[in-house]
Amino acid sequence: MDPLPIVAMGLAAGRGERVRPLTLKGTNYLRSKAVIRFMGRRIIHWQLNWLGEQGVQNVLIVAKGMENRYQVKSNVGYQYQDIGIYYSPPILDALDTGSGDATLRNASYFGLEQPILVFPVDSLFDLDLQKMYRMFEDTNADAVVVTAETTASHILGRYGVILTDDSRRIRAFKEKPSVEELMTLANASSWEATQPLPFWMNAGVYLLRPDVVKELNESPALQVMRRERLDFGKDLLPWMVKEQFKVHTFPANDVGDLGNIPDFLETMHRVLTGKMALDWPRRPVGEPFANRAKPRVHPTATVEQSYLGVNVQIGPYAKVRNSTLADDVTVEPYAEISDSHIDEGCYIESYAHIEQSLFGVMVKVLSSADRPTVIVQYSGLGDEVTVEPGVRLEGAIVDPRTHVYGDKVVEFG
Repeated sequence: MDPLPIVAMGLAAGRGERVRPLTLKGTNYLRSKAVIRFMGRRIIHWQLNWLGEQGVQNVLIVAKGMENRYQVKSNVGYQYQDIGIYYSPPILDALDTGSGDATLRNASYFGLEQPILVFPVDSLFDLDLQKMYRMFEDTNADAVVVTAETTASHILGRYGVILTDDSRRIRAFKEKPSVEELMTLANASSWEATQPLPFWMNAGVYLLRPDVVKELNESPALQVMRRERLDFGKDLLPWMVKEQFKVHTFPANDVGDLGNIPDFLETMHRVLTGKMALDWPRRPVGEPFANRAKPRVHPTATVEQSYLGVNVQIGPYAKVRNSTLADDVTVEPYAEISDSHIDEGCYIESYAHIEQSLFGVMVKVLSSADRPTVIVQYSGLGDEVTVEPGVRLEGAIVDPRTHVYGDKVVEFG
């Protein structure tokens, strides 16, 4: 793969509100979204592997606060494979008024003279950067916005859509369109008729020319906006389109959003079923412990379409479907896990029923035949949570190191 003459800039300054409790290490102590684990690998490692395979040689991590900056540093350092890693200086933290402002400010601070690829640290991408860069050069675009194909139902009430001309140049943004507006955009006579039709939304990845970045940094109008807020998608891009900058789109093959529990699990499911192409973790296990370190699944257990880490143990008659069990997870007999992501070192006792849920590390779910524990409907359990037998959690968010006592029912809280 030829080196790409760009600098990648990862935006890691957010507080991870949507994917709590996985972004909490303890009460009021945050974990960076970039270091959350997804299917055996931290998100930032997935992203750096992807960038390296595409020919990116330098990555600047834009962080904010001690948690974001130094957690990423401790997991990545200053060199990852063939990629040089750099970090935004703490002196800029207090000046940051949004993702757009942080991008411009750090580009100026580091004097970046190559095109800048901006990406979020809570998503995974199946995206051909080499092809995107060629389009960027061929069209002489000022900026390129990566788009993700989606549906009207997915957009409604949650996201905006991008409107382009035949050359894929952006002409307008439509923020959170109504049912009627989506029908008009699709030229559809009914809401049902919009469902099979493609819509395009901002995937949060941008490529900008360095001279354009310099111009944006020097703009008096943007200087005024930056005093309050300069978000990339909400402020900077609409302003650029309004001011007639050449902003084009480039479609991703797929985008996996990991920023909230339902989307996290949906992305996992697409990877498990082969609908989203990702390079699986490959970790060699040395002798003489190779056999013991492999997952041990009892012959009577059922495991379907799931990822199992090393040292996973699954007992008799347990069932695991469409799920991730990271390293050192133990599942006792007759427990059932489906459509869930169970992180390292978790212990699931017999007869527990876990469905559509997300666990941090070292979660202990106690259960028995006469008092089965049920955890369902996009529940999220932080690190080292203990759940006693007989508990039922539905859509519950449980902070790290919480002890949930027996026969308690928590619904969406």
